Amino acid sequence: MRRTTKQVRHPFKGASSELVSQRLAEQVGIVTLPGTFFSPPFANPEQDDRYIRFSIANVDEATLRKVPARLEKLNKLWHAL
Repeated sequence: MRRTTKQVRHPFKGASSELVSQRLAEQVGIVTLPGTFFSPPFANPEQDDRYIRFSIANVDEATLRKVPARLEKLNKLWHAL
């Protein structure tokens, strides 16, 4: 199976990439890696630490189709967490 990696900017202003990655895993079952794993310390963490990395390997298409709904679920839960 082909492996694809994508780094994206998360929408939760003021939240670190580590916090977002943790909540994605714990709340909606999506495992990502924080951007801090792949870059030097940020000069302006509040602006620069907004990236997470999705790695999709050995995941079937049916599971991938669930990702948008899971992301939306976290978006709705975010302020209550």
